[in-house]
Amino acid sequence: MNACGDSRLRGLRSRKPIGFRQWVVHAYEAYQVAHENENLQKGAAFQLIKAFLELNNTEFGRLVEVIIMSRNNANTCLRIFNSIQ
Repeated sequence: MNACGDSRLRGLRSRKPIGFRQWVVHAYEAYQVAHENENLQKGAAFQLIKAFLELNNTEFGRLVEVIIMSRNNANTCLRIFNSIQ
């Protein structure tokens, strides 16, 4: 189901009017919740992170730790976390 068909967004129409930007944020959040168990596709940095993590497969032990920081909402972060696992 796409974000426009999500019941949470249909509920937005019945409330007081909101601005376009606020509607887009709600639509984005609803989409992330509806798709939180779907893996994200590999992004531009995937190969770089993979190469860094390969450094841990040496005789020197764990050399690299990858930390992901995001300014997105919690729903997007949950989707990222689920994709990594």
